[in-house]
Amino acid sequence: MEDTMHADYVCRVAGAVFNLLCCDDYGRVDFVSRRFNISRSTLYRKKDLFLELFGSAGRPGRTAPSVPDFEKRFEESERKVGELNREIEKHKQARTAEIAKLTFLLIAVGLSGRVIAWILRTAFGLKANHSGILKQAKRYAAIATKLMQDYFHPCAKIVAVDEVFVEQLPVFVAVAPRSLLVCNASVYGKRTEENWSTFLDEMENMEGTVSDRGRSILAAVGKRENHTHQSDLFHCKHTIMSELIKLKTQCYSLINKEEQARQKLEKRKAYCKDTRGTACTLRAAKKKCAEKIELFDHLEQAVELAFDALRVSNRSEQARQTLVFVCDWIACIHPRWKKVISALKDSHLLGYMDVAHEQIAVIDVDATGAVDREFVLATLTWLWEQQAHRRWRGRSVIIPEDVLANLRQRCPNLDSVRDRLFGILENTVKSSSAVECINSRIGFFRYSKKRFSDEFANFICVIHNLTPFLDGKRKGKTPADIENIPLPTKDIFELFGVI
Repeated sequence: MEDTMHADYVCRVAGAVFNLLCCDDYGRVDFVSRRFNISRSTLYRKKDLFLELFGSAGRPGRTAPSVPDFEKRFEESERKVGELNREIEKHKQARTAEIAKLTFLLIAVGLSGRVIAWILRTAFGLKANHSGILKQAKRYAAIATKLMQDYFHPCAKIVAVDEVFVEQLPVFVAVAPRSLLVCNASVYGKRTEENWSTFLDEMENMEGTVSDRGRSILAAVGKRENHTHQSDLFHCKHTIMSELIKLKTQCYSLINKEEQARQKLEKRKAYCKDTRGTACTLRAAKKKCAEKIELFDHLEQAVELAFDALRVSNRSEQARQTLVFVCDWIACIHPRWKKVISALKDSHLLGYMDVAHEQIAVIDVDATGAVDREFVLATLTWLWEQQAHRRWRGRSVIIPEDVLANLRQRCPNLDSVRDRLFGILENTVKSSSAVECINSRIGFFRYSKKRFSDEFANFICVIHNLTPFLDGKRKGKTPADIENIPLPTKDIFELFGVI
């Protein structure tokens, strides 16, 4: 019954449209008006509106659009609808890509899956749950691990190695000192010789390391054949300066005690009291203070002599003799400084001098004699060392005009010598401070991550390797750019399949 009524309604509508479009015979409009209970004025108005939509005048007696015109306009409408649908689809894809990028960045920051899902739901009105976020994070971490193995492990030649602690677990890190590129990172339960050996073996092209004097690292390095090792100069100087500052603090404390004893003696004199005990206390305080200050002065001179010996312009044989003298001096006047003596006697401490001087020896210096050659190289090296703060900010070394004129008289090809020498000095590795820089990057996640795996450590390292530096001498470049890593693309989102 319902199907019959529906078919009858369709037939009526078809008849009404037919009569509206074909108005040649009289009586049809009157029939439609009476049959469908529509007034003639309303019927004409609706007909005009209908024909107007298709570009026809729509008045009685005028020609209705032909079938070809109707089909043409219909095809045009379909084309416009298709363009609108494609535009809508394009905007949908762009929105989906932006959401994927946002989720990727929130994961890279180290937020938990529940927090990321809450941010997406609350701030952006998106459907998200923490299990889906965790799956995405796991996928990104797996991609990062593959990237580290394929592209960053092989570029490790001379690397700085150390541990970074997250969740009380050591994360072994290997960093290229020149570019701060993280070549390898792994989480281990303990800092053992076996674990360090495993970690170092993952970098098949590694030729040398720089590190502090950690026993496990040195034991693992000692097992490797044809491997060079440089002890960290930064930790050595830091150890010495820490001990010197402690002694300086003791001196100021004794000075305060001496002053207190003096004030107490003056007070007793003012009240005409017995001052014999107070005077003895003051003499003892003065003696102890003078001895400590004298010791500090001698040790400060010894430290300055040791630091001068560690300059790259010195020869390793001469520097080693100076350090031996300094150690004997310290052992004679203050044998408690065993840490300092041990640091200065390290056999791997002066390796950077031999490396630098081997490369400096082949520089073509157009000088008339050996004295002029040594003078030019020593002067340029001294200027380079004195302007470390400028170099860290990416600024060039300033050579005073009078010095520059003198050097040009001695060396006509000064410009090429300067560029070659500064390049050698810049690339000479003598400290593992690069690892300390990465510590501030990875250490941030100890406050946001409950679990820290090898794959997530690789994810953080890849993000760092592809992030441009904001200031300093590496400004605008990524670690991967500095090392010329042949990645498939430099777009981090495309590299991880986000878009």
